[in-house]
Amino acid sequence: MPWNEFGPTDWKTGTLIGAIRREITHTSLTHMHLVHEGLNFLQTQFSQCGYPKWLISQKINRTLTQILYPHTLPPKPNHTNTTDKKIRWIPLFIPWGGEKAHESITYLRRTIPQDFAKVSIAYSVSKIRSLLPSFSTNDQSKENRILLSNNLVYKYTCACSQVYIGETQRRLSIRITEHQTRKESAIHEHLLVCTSGDVVERDKFSIVAKRLRHRDARKRLESIYIRYYDKRAHSTMNGNKSSRELACF
Repeated sequence: MPWNEFGPTDWKTGTLIGAIRREITHTSLTHMHLVHEGLNFLQTQFSQCGYPKWLISQKINRTLTQILYPHTLPPKPNHTNTTDKKIRWIPLFIPWGGEKAHESITYLRRTIPQDFAKVSIAYSVSKIRSLLPSFSTNDQSKENRILLSNNLVYKYTCACSQVYIGETQRRLSIRITEHQTRKESAIHEHLLVCTSGDVVERDKFSIVAKRLRHRDARKRLESIYIRYYDKRAHSTMNGNKSSRELACF
């Protein structure tokens, strides 16, 4: 993960420490020159990814001390609870929202009295690019670029201005073939009653969002675009236009 990528600093620092520990533990300590060469290689690699050199040197020195000379470290403070009161933990699973949001949440965690509860924060998003769409600025007239794309949300525009929104993890060309061959396809059912024609044309498919590696992200963007085109007076061909009733239990 590059240093300037959108993500918690703790994850980036943890990646650096993990690579350093692996270099030390997976190399025979009888050949310290190999450990030295490996650490120099890591320092070069992480520097090229934008990591501060002072941070790399600090983590290398501290990790070496923890593994090779643990007796030189000060003893850890004893946090044993002498009272009979049981500590209550409150876990917070939240999406990563940037350094400013992290500072606010950390301040909130510190302001909650320790005798009331201890707050543990776990960010539920590992890679922000897996949740946000990437809109292509390339020339969409290149048919091969479109047909070979995957992990996307696509749109089919009929000559009557109605649209169909779908999502697929596979290549778009495979999904188009399924629309052309399967009689139960929503596009095929629409063309049976549409006066503009009864052939599913490949050039009427376009990509509205791509690089969505998770199913939840694709489904979320698919529902957003269905509602968007419904409100624009271009009714969609999608059958599911409303959410199911909430069942209380």
